[in-house]
Amino acid sequence: MTLIDFALQARDHGLAELPNRFWDLSPERREASAAAIVAAFDRERHAGFMRRYGHLLPAASNGHAIEAVAPTLPPPVTVRNLIYHVCPLVANDGWRHNVHQLLKRARLFNGRRVVAIACGDGTAKPSVVRRAFEQAGGRWDFIELPNDPVLREVVSFLPLLISVSDPSQDQATFYAHTKGNSTEQDRSAAIYWRNMMYHELLDSWQECVDDLRFYAAIGTQLMCWPPDTPPYPTRLRHGTWMFSGTFFWFRNSAVFSHPHWRSVPADRYGAEAWLSGLFPVHAVKSRWQAWPPGSYPTPSPYEPILYSEPIADDPLPDERPGDGTDIPASAWSELFKPSRPQTAIPAASLIVAPKPGPKTIIVLGAFRGGTSFIAQTLYEIGIPIGPLDNKPAEEWAYCNYEDCEIAAALAEQDWSKFAELVTARNSEPVWSFKWPRSVFLLNGILPLVRNPHFIAVTRDPFTALQSELARDAKLDLRATRNHARAVLDFLAAPRGPMLAVSYERGKERPGEVREAIRSFARL
Repeated sequence: MTLIDFALQARDHGLAELPNRFWDLSPERREASAAAIVAAFDRERHAGFMRRYGHLLPAASNGHAIEAVAPTLPPPVTVRNLIYHVCPLVANDGWRHNVHQLLKRARLFNGRRVVAIACGDGTAKPSVVRRAFEQAGGRWDFIELPNDPVLREVVSFLPLLISVSDPSQDQATFYAHTKGNSTEQDRSAAIYWRNMMYHELLDSWQECVDDLRFYAAIGTQLMCWPPDTPPYPTRLRHGTWMFSGTFFWFRNSAVFSHPHWRSVPADRYGAEAWLSGLFPVHAVKSRWQAWPPGSYPTPSPYEPILYSEPIADDPLPDERPGDGTDIPASAWSELFKPSRPQTAIPAASLIVAPKPGPKTIIVLGAFRGGTSFIAQTLYEIGIPIGPLDNKPAEEWAYCNYEDCEIAAALAEQDWSKFAELVTARNSEPVWSFKWPRSVFLLNGILPLVRNPHFIAVTRDPFTALQSELARDAKLDLRATRNHARAVLDFLAAPRGPMLAVSYERGKERPGEVREAIRSFARL
């Protein structure tokens, strides 16, 4: 990008004025005027400006002064808004830790404070979330929307933007979401990542809003990439940079005067990509970087080693009198109360709708967690579960309704053999397999199977533990816990169509499970 390009974009965003009759100036004077604007924006890093642009500055000749008009900066920010997305998954306490981090700093927001709550199966009741925020005092506005495990925070992003869409020059808005509560990678790095963002962007809020006089947005972990090389797993193409993690401040006048501010991509990474569709990378600033901003590809932010001074989670506060910034334990007491009578809870719940066409059904669950019950049900309704379908049911029961060839290939992580077996099984329009440790190998499995659909079965952990203890006197309880957690984490963030089944309720109502699986497989 040339200096003139920068100056023109600064003018278009209301940040600078060009000299009168700019295009009538000589090329040298146009370059000099643009350079003066860039220099003003780079005022705190003048040496860096000279290194980057000094060779473009024309030497003054004939004693004529170089004409330039300094940028017209917006007034200081005095109104600070908050828009925030909460997905209160009950599978872990990640959302509680996020809310605790936010509410420790809640008093810095003196404008609108708007919270979107994702509602649905597997989430805490909205009243629990509301109460947690109301403990911080002041006015809070809430938006309740159905949870979408595919689009996630993108579902609420545009409604949140609309709620603060005042283009006044003295306003700025901070956006964040409950980061890491559905993370599949190393959870410790996700914790360090989000806590770094809360610290950098909220503990230093005054510096952030001061910088918003010179930049349209302020964030962390700036990532840039070459054209036609989108880093998003969904292959979304929208801009050439992002603030990894999707925590950022933006100046209201810069965003809401832009003609395309409502253009949020309908993609799970749409909120992360949104700013890049509005502003060039030189119009934003990153406060914290684990890699050079221009480098690509970058390390994964989920690598704990990137965080040389990691910020661990605080213990969640107990109930005690305070100034309102702590969340009392009573606010969480309703989390594990069923929101409807126990008898009304279904044996099977659709998490993500099935897709048409041939499919592979992958059964997920912990050891002794009910996967054989699901595989037996698949067998009974006519869905192939391996090469021994012509054998009597008692022989399948002996091997726990498991495709022994698939299980052996996965146990050895022999991906060539697994791909060969998958090709053979694909002669059936719908087929399935179960192997309890599949949940840990999905990165290898999913590229090789056709249209994967998941059935995840959950079982009361105490009952599952008793069953496993009866079979294995040397049981590794930590491995059992980690396996059950991995299944719950996958339920919270599925990677394709998903049906969740309760083992206990399914055994009581097997007909309900059979019909749910029939519908899911679209037989």
